[in-house]
Amino acid sequence: MKNYYFYIALSLFIGLCGTGTVHAQDAESIYARALQVSHKDSIKQAVKNLEKIAGQQPQPARVLTMIGQLHLQSKQADDAIKAFRKAVQADSGWVEAHLGLGLAYLDLKNDWRGARSHLQKTVALDSTQAKVYYHLARLYRISETGNAIKAAGRAIQIDPEYAPGYLLLGQLYQDDKLDQVAIHYYDQYLKRQPKDQEAAYLFIRSLAESGKKAEAERLLGRLEDPRGYAILGQILMERGNFEDALIAFEEYISKLSEEEGGLYWDISIVATPREAEAYRQTPPERQRDFLRRFWLRKDPLKASGGLMRWCEHYRRVLYARENYGRKQFPYDRRGEVYIRYGEPDHRSTSRSLNLNVPQSVGIIQTELARRLYGPDGVHHTFLGPVYPVKTERFINIIDEDNPELDDLPRMPFEGSMQARAGMAAEDTLGFYGYKPVTTGIAGMTVKWEVWFYTRIGGGIEVVFTDEFTSGRYDYAPPPVLTTEDRDRLERFGHDQTLRISRLFSEYSPTVFMPRITRDVPEVYNISYYEPLDFHFDTVDFKGTDDNTEIRVFMGVPTRNLYVQGASDTAQVQRRVALINERSGQVYRVQGDVEVMAPRGSRSVLVEEFPMDVPPGDYTLAVQVWRPEADLMGVYQKSVPVVSYNRDTLMVSGIQVARAVAQIDSGITGQFVRSGFRVDPSPGRIFYQETSFFIYFEIYNLLRDSFGQTRYEVAYTVRDANHTPLLIRALSGLGRMLSGGSREEVTIRYEQTGTQTKSENFVELDLGDIAPGQHEVVVAVKDLNRDIEVYKTARFYVVDKQGAKAQSE
Repeated sequence: MKNYYFYIALSLFIGLCGTGTVHAQDAESIYARALQVSHKDSIKQAVKNLEKIAGQQPQPARVLTMIGQLHLQSKQADDAIKAFRKAVQADSGWVEAHLGLGLAYLDLKNDWRGARSHLQKTVALDSTQAKVYYHLARLYRISETGNAIKAAGRAIQIDPEYAPGYLLLGQLYQDDKLDQVAIHYYDQYLKRQPKDQEAAYLFIRSLAESGKKAEAERLLGRLEDPRGYAILGQILMERGNFEDALIAFEEYISKLSEEEGGLYWDISIVATPREAEAYRQTPPERQRDFLRRFWLRKDPLKASGGLMRWCEHYRRVLYARENYGRKQFPYDRRGEVYIRYGEPDHRSTSRSLNLNVPQSVGIIQTELARRLYGPDGVHHTFLGPVYPVKTERFINIIDEDNPELDDLPRMPFEGSMQARAGMAAEDTLGFYGYKPVTTGIAGMTVKWEVWFYTRIGGGIEVVFTDEFTSGRYDYAPPPVLTTEDRDRLERFGHDQTLRISRLFSEYSPTVFMPRITRDVPEVYNISYYEPLDFHFDTVDFKGTDDNTEIRVFMGVPTRNLYVQGASDTAQVQRRVALINERSGQVYRVQGDVEVMAPRGSRSVLVEEFPMDVPPGDYTLAVQVWRPEADLMGVYQKSVPVVSYNRDTLMVSGIQVARAVAQIDSGITGQFVRSGFRVDPSPGRIFYQETSFFIYFEIYNLLRDSFGQTRYEVAYTVRDANHTPLLIRALSGLGRMLSGGSREEVTIRYEQTGTQTKSENFVELDLGDIAPGQHEVVVAVKDLNRDIEVYKTARFYVVDKQGAKAQSE
């Protein structure tokens, strides 16, 4: 098929130019057609024809420039320069020839000095063309940003519709970190060139990665590239909006080919063999539900119902494809490890040494060096892998008499045997052809990357190398011992070669990583979040139909939201999830709120999250997060949810509250329940000499023959330490009957009514009750059928003066 098109193109040239004669008037047509074909033989034929025409003309500069442009398009630098120089010799004022020379030096020779004089000459000859200023600005971008901005600005001043000028200005201001200005020019560029999405995509991605989410979103509306959904997904993730983030990621995935899209749904890398096989056996219509339950199990926080971990998997696959999939589909070994374990705790590469080694990584390096190289190994400074990688020395070694080795001093055999397998005083570790990357060996190795994960396998070093300079990285192989290595080792004992070979094989990533990935197929590390303390509480009531209503209360001290250097206005996200332990069904609620959190704040953000769920055993996960400051608090606990759908006497959960007040029955809203406003106390913590409230509901009271209910409620307050109590009821519903003993106080109320359901509360005065943990027992006795049930709730009392001093 290629040959077919070639002969068509060639026939066009032959048909246009004849079998041997070309005419001057044909030059434009030959040049225009040549620009539209890419076959090198077609372009060669066009060049020959144009050279014939140039030889026939007294002023050949124009045709010689056409020849130069064709060579420029074909990236033939020397031929292009030769043609453009001839054009300049023919007419020193020919602008296009000078411009072509400048571009040949700039783009093909990477010689900005050679390009400078010619590009400046173009402006001097013709200052009315936008493109000459544009290319001069490209030159200035290398080292003269101010001049580059002026030249690019002049280009769009000459021609306001010249799109490349806006793109270059966007890039220049991006280089100067003036993102707001850069956004304006990228926006203008996309208005004029909506189909050129690559530059805009790269800029938007860089904005998102650098934390400028709002700026990135501003441009996303102009990005038609499907990858915009992937950027949006990551932005939403960082805001904690995992529901919409998942939608955005899957919108992006839906635009991919079946092969590439399948990479995001594939869980074989992060699943156990049993999980992977179960997924393969799951019918397509049930696979999404499988994934929902799978990612819930993998999510250490649970409050998002698994969506947080699910979105993180999509993000990791995307990162692996973009960063490690350019030379190998879908990605090389680095991509696989990244999808499993995410961002390493420390990373260094042969292209970019990372000398800022955290203490936790330094401990891993020291221990690995000791195991591999003995006592001498711990005294070296490692700039890269501790495990030895191939060096240039190994590539150059031919035999023992190689004169290239004459300047490498032989080491005396002293100290640890492993260390003395080296060759030179400055790098005594490792072997002749394989060395750890220390200060003396950093520039003498194959391309490598080393990643450290401090929380996997007790801390691991994962070394990748590009053994064939192909851009494809794999686990670093075990060192290959030379004859000299073996001879040296034999001097320490006949079995040393075998022992050392086994040692370095054991610590080779090609050996230990399959073992690690089998035991730990994936990790989601959230330890980089600073802990955020808050209080939470739950209470259950009869719900709608056969359900039970669970009310979850949160109390966040705003002083805990304060972060030095961050805004005093905090965006706070709260999440609550109830996960049915049997079915895996997740019931979620969430909210975002903006609160003031200045230093020393004494206020508390108190909220209520009601959820109607079927009875059963649940895990409750509650989460408070300030995303922009990396503050997060997460708690989990088991919550048995009982059924109130029975005919016998029942009492709801006991809510320990700060205040209870009867209100209009038509009022609804937060903290309102059955005609009462119940202000929660999520921590159940109270000062001495204050009061607190108890609220609860009674179900299925029996009416007598007159349609009346009659029941008794007893409140017993006990001290876990059995110290004397002095508590009295300040207010409540019903008629008080009695008090109690020294170690516990019981207060009884008798009540009557006509409804089988009753709402009750009591206010209790703490007086000078001793600080510590206490409990209140609510006993309800139905006097019409002599049945009694009870519920218990705990609360805490603190010394007011001590608490004040501690807060200060």
